[in-house]
Amino acid sequence: MPILRNIAISKRLWLILIIALITLSLLITLALWQIHSGLYSAKVHQVRTAVENTSGILARFHQLEATGVLSHEDAQEEAVSMIRGLRHNQNEYLAAAETECNT
Repeated sequence: MPILRNIAISKRLWLILIIALITLSLLITLALWQIHSGLYSAKVHQVRTAVENTSGILARFHQLEATGVLSHEDAQEEAVSMIRGLRHNQNEYLAAAETECNT
């Protein structure tokens, strides 16, 4: 490259360093973006699974109420007690389901 021959060696070395740092920054940014999207997808899957499980429990107790096996109040109490014990991520619970059942 004839353009680089006219530039001093020290400036060429700085240019190599700058290009390497820019490339490294781009690679780190890409890796962090991929890690973030992977963690986000995993969290969405966990929450979706927890909500689907809770929905299934509520549907089951609604079915028991509709068939007359349980009264409305008993079905609500059983559903709330079962949902109260559910955890996802070993420490997060589904409190919103309990408040919706009581309304």
